[in-house]
Amino acid sequence: FGSGVSWFITIQSMGQEGFFELLLTALACMVVSFFGTVTCVLGYFLELENFDEVDQMAKIWIGAFVLFGVVTGAPLTFVSTSMHAFGAGGWLATYFAVCALAAFSLTMALKFRPTKNQSTRGLGNASCVASYVLAILVLYGRYGVSGLDDTFAVTTLFGIPASIIGTFLAAPILLALEGESGSDRRSRVSRISTGSTRPPSATISLTIKKLSDSNRVAPAAAATYMV
Repeated sequence: FGSGVSWFITIQSMGQEGFFELLLTALACMVVSFFGTVTCVLGYFLELENFDEVDQMAKIWIGAFVLFGVVTGAPLTFVSTSMHAFGAGGWLATYFAVCALAAFSLTMALKFRPTKNQSTRGLGNASCVASYVLAILVLYGRYGVSGLDDTFAVTTLFGIPASIIGTFLAAPILLALEGESGSDRRSRVSRISTGSTRPPSATISLTIKKLSDSNRVAPAAAATYMV
């Protein structure tokens, strides 16, 4: 499923580009999406005592992201092409966009899984931040700060650069972050219900202890201000 979605996005984004560029980018996106889909499925269905397997799969996913990014970018760097990496239909913008969607899918899968603990929330938070960073890279790589794209055309909406508007539109991604405040009781209930005496600790983790429903918008507001 993930490979099919990534293929559709790549075709829509790079349909006007050459066959070689399209083929390399599509293969890279499909492979990374495949690993992302597997990680999402495992992250949602595996019990807490087996969550280490999700962490291992996430590491493989990250390795595939780096490897196929290099494998795709290296040939296209030396091939004569008018395509800008972050421009309309650019290979890097397309690759990052697909990876951002896959990372956010993992965040949602972990956020809505039946049982959760600090490990699931930590991995979900790390994936959420990665999705936001990739989205911002695509946005500012395409439009820059002033809305000037690779063709030196300025894109604005009501006089506001597209990149600034995009920054505010991307901020809700961080609303998916989860904190540990108020979660301890639910975590204990989850561990008892699954019969786990010692929850696994994910090495890919971002723990936010003070985040709660009352200050959920704080990360999004802080990230928007920093960007």
